Amino acid sequence: MDNKFKEDFELELDSDDVEVDCAMIEPVHPIPPADLSKELPTKDIRYTSIESGYGSVTSYNSACDSGLIDEFANLKLAQIKETVEPSKPCDLYDEPKEKDIDGLRPDQPATKPEYSENEELLLEIFKPDKDGDSQLHMAIIQLLAPIALYFINLVPSHHWLNLPNNLLQVPLHLATITRQTVIVRKLMTAGAEIVARDYKGDTPLHIACREGFDDVAKILLTPIQYNETGEIRYEMEQQKVPQDTQLMNYNGQSCLHLAAERCHLPILRLLLQNNADINIKDGKCGKTILHYAAETRNSVLLEFLLQHLNIIDLNATTYGGLTAVQLADGRDFSDIVSTLRRNGAIYTPLPVEENDSDEEMNE
Repeated sequence: MDNKFKEDFELELDSDDVEVDCAMIEPVHPIPPADLSKELPTKDIRYTSIESGYGSVTSYNSACDSGLIDEFANLKLAQIKETVEPSKPCDLYDEPKEKDIDGLRPDQPATKPEYSENEELLLEIFKPDKDGDSQLHMAIIQLLAPIALYFINLVPSHHWLNLPNNLLQVPLHLATITRQTVIVRKLMTAGAEIVARDYKGDTPLHIACREGFDDVAKILLTPIQYNETGEIRYEMEQQKVPQDTQLMNYNGQSCLHLAAERCHLPILRLLLQNNADINIKDGKCGKTILHYAAETRNSVLLEFLLQHLNIIDLNATTYGGLTAVQLADGRDFSDIVSTLRRNGAIYTPLPVEENDSDEEMNE
């Protein structure tokens, strides 16, 4: 009887321990869908360039890089279960708490090896290659939206989403370049910095305005709603959305200048709706977008701008003191000169430069 009672007691004790351990192992981040592997190509198809600049995006000839898929498959994502506190964000650099005499505390990870496995997974995903691109960068470049979304959901802090490559491009730059609106919004709501600058000083909004991606620009200018951050488990820094539209890149151009330069009227309209200054001067010569229209003889852009006579300054001058009329006159664009004068621009003839050498010869 004593032996049987002892066996029953040990069996009951073991089953209780199993229940306690299982209760503690509660995954925080979502596990990828079971059929995700079916979406991943198995062929070894290489793309022609691994540079993450805009030019390389149009140069690859495959939807996937086999190296990325091989590394991704080796991580065994389906077996990963994160064991951190359910109500507290994961900090990879927090040391696991020591055990009490009676065993594990409810507020500590179940086992150190599983905690280390999750840390190794994140470090592997965000490990830069020779171009500084992480697996998240590559997933976005290769248009692998499900993998990119999964990586974004894994991060324990918004700082992981702002890691730049060698061209100072963060994932939000690349999502904008590749015109992936879902990824752009997901990165924004996860805390990615919307005014991050690449090596040219361009923010993602600068890129969207230059390329004419009005759908991406609209998303970047849309304030984040509270219900969009419901799944975020960490604190994020407050950002001003929409951003300051007066911000200039390293070439001295604002978003308005970039859109006007290529005559992207929908984006110009969108920027003006978001309080962009139609009379803003660029940082190089002091030209407004009216100067751009006049000196390039862009009648379409000029017609658009003249629809805003209540706010546009027809007589704004460059740093050299030249108006839009004078720029057009100097290039013999008489039609542009006539249109501007008809709408109220003041015409002042360009000063005639004296030829000093001729004067000296006459003397």
